Amino acid sequence: AFGEAGQPKPKVFRKVADHIARRVGWLREFKAREVSNLVWAFAKCEESHSKLFEKVGNHVVAAVAAAGLDDDDADGSSSESFGAKELSDVVWAFAKAEESHPRLFEEVAGRIVALDDLRSFEPAELSNLLWAYAWAEELPRPRLFEKAANRMLAAELEDDLNSFGPQDLTNVVWAFARAGESHPRLFERVADRVVELGEDGLHAFGTHNCSQILWAFESSEFVHARLTEMLAAYVDEQMMDAETSEEESRDVSENSNSLSAQSG
Repeated sequence: AFGEAGQPKPKVFRKVADHIARRVGWLREFKAREVSNLVWAFAKCEESHSKLFEKVGNHVVAAVAAAGLDDDDADGSSSESFGAKELSDVVWAFAKAEESHPRLFEEVAGRIVALDDLRSFEPAELSNLLWAYAWAEELPRPRLFEKAANRMLAAELEDDLNSFGPQDLTNVVWAFARAGESHPRLFERVADRVVELGEDGLHAFGTHNCSQILWAFESSEFVHARLTEMLAAYVDEQMMDAETSEEESRDVSENSNSLSAQSG
């Protein structure tokens, strides 16, 4: 609940973490979704607890290794299994909280790569997964990134890229660039998709995401003239509008102070 509300409560989080960290084998009583929600909440509220994260990491590694992850349980329909959402949330939380657990990232990547396909992953789950591996700077996982790209570009899912929202598309190209993973075809499809949305559609991305996409394409040395032109123009326009608003606010404040002085 605190994680959803984004309200940090340090004492509450610390008390919960200390309690769980002290209990031997207690995480085995948690459902997979409850475990992923636990660390997700800590990361969301920027609360960390190394002992708790280490314990959760070890638990997930053991659970995934023992149960495996196949296409039948990848959707997390079983409360005991770590499906796409749970795995995505867990590695995202570790990356966000900057808690290192190489074995966890290795085990999760291996299980995902072993799947026949990644249709069970929703756009946000897939993009957050890639973001986590890129941000955490764990060992390179080229097969994982290739698998994710194939899922987004599969012929039978050609229109599926349309279901990726602004944040999802931004996370994907940023992650590929940050991880140094090249995939020209994916970048071309993402660029075409953004251009399709038109200049009005860029408002949904916002200045930050547009800047992130520009960086990703430049860093990956992938040229898409129309995309670059659109994004650069949008970012420049937004920055100019912000400067104008700041100047107008300053003028209003100065005029108000002047009138107050005269009244005095």
